[in-house]
Amino acid sequence: NINRMKNHVDFVKGQDSTCTATETVGPPTQPPTSAPCTGSEFRLVLQTDEYGEETSWDVTGSNGNTVAQGTGYGANSKSEINECLPSGMDYTFTIRDTYGDGICCDVGAGNYEIYVDGSLVYSSNGQFGDEEVVSLSGGNNNSPPTPAPVPNPTPAPVPNPTLAPVPNPTPAPVPNPTLAPVPNPTPA
Repeated sequence: NINRMKNHVDFVKGQDSTCTATETVGPPTQPPTSAPCTGSEFRLVLQTDEYGEETSWDVTGSNGNTVAQGTGYGANSKSEINECLPSGMDYTFTIRDTYGDGICCDVGAGNYEIYVDGSLVYSSNGQFGDEEVVSLSGGNNNSPPTPAPVPNPTPAPVPNPTLAPVPNPTPAPVPNPTLAPVPNPTPA
């Protein structure tokens, strides 16, 4: 049993209260470790302008689901955001500025960079209006791509077999019938 916190408060009417706190802590706990990313490692390095609160972004999969997003940044602040994107689909990164003047240059020098699996895939000087959209390929090198469905091949048309020409059978030679011997009539 670890006694995390014990508070003892004595209060007597008309006297000062006494508050003592003691803390007994067990062995130090390690921070939780996250599972390794089995998809694509996405990293956004974002430098906001003087109006960081106007900046928001999201990553949407080709299935229409938002898989990562961010908002509520400070003025002239630098943030590094790391996300694990599920493999097997393409993604769209969209950054927005609610005022419509991007994140550079009228009121600060905002910019951003996008890395996928450790490689820089896009770098922006922050000069855009309401939004900027970047297409990202999904998947990673750890899983083979899913092949596109391919129908089984259709056999080539083959005509029905034709029989070799056969002449009509000829009748076997049949001799003319012979009459059975009949005795000559006898005179009566």
